Amino acid sequence: FRSRCTFCIIPSMRGDLVSRPIGDVLKEAHALFESGVKELLVISQDTSAYGVDVKYRTGFWDGKPVKTRMLELVQTLGEIAEPYGAWVRLHYVYPYPSVDEVIPLMATGKILPYLDVPFQHSHPDVLRRMKRPASGERNLERIARWREMCPELVVRSTFIAGFPGETETEFQHLLDFLREAESLAHAREQQRLHQRALASHRRPDEGRHPRCAHGLLFHVFLHQRRYASSRISAIDRPLRSTSQARSASTATPPRVRTATRS
Repeated sequence: FRSRCTFCIIPSMRGDLVSRPIGDVLKEAHALFESGVKELLVISQDTSAYGVDVKYRTGFWDGKPVKTRMLELVQTLGEIAEPYGAWVRLHYVYPYPSVDEVIPLMATGKILPYLDVPFQHSHPDVLRRMKRPASGERNLERIARWREMCPELVVRSTFIAGFPGETETEFQHLLDFLREAESLAHAREQQRLHQRALASHRRPDEGRHPRCAHGLLFHVFLHQRRYASSRISAIDRPLRSTSQARSASTATPPRVRTATRS
């Protein structure tokens, strides 16, 4: 699977995405929950592309077949996390139509109602110049549909202003998009709080999932990068740089590191 956005140097430096075997990811996640981890961040350059490069081949976990695909991965992670009272949070999910299948898992509490979606821009011409791998023409409709399925959903994103060739009209399109997206979010949040207050005697701001976590927090990476001489994957504490992570090869568990020579 090749994603080559014109503004991103990472694929040129680190190579194509290589999906880790789903059994390895699930085994690692289970070990982290066993060690007391309370929130697991699922991270990749493109989490929604997990398994594309291996054509969604079937792996195994706990003696059962599991397809190497984001939906099956997230569903199984939610099942593993549930007995430990732990959370699963998704990062760097591109707005492909397949993401719609994951939203019901958030609505039922299997995973946190949170998506980190790098939209980057709203104008179709800018997105084409960026060579973004997902169409952005109907992202407002997509967000509204997601919130219809899961009113508690929180969407975090990033945007690039001043991309080469961007016109004043295209920039204004981005500003209008942000205003409308915020308006949609505010309206849904007010509706959600009102419905929750009517349905229960709890305070309106009492949610099933707090917006931030307390306790231990770990990342689990879905893709390895294919280097010229090796393939490397790692799990490390958040807010550590890659260079720090690589120098921590002698650190004590539960940091996990694997490297396989090509």
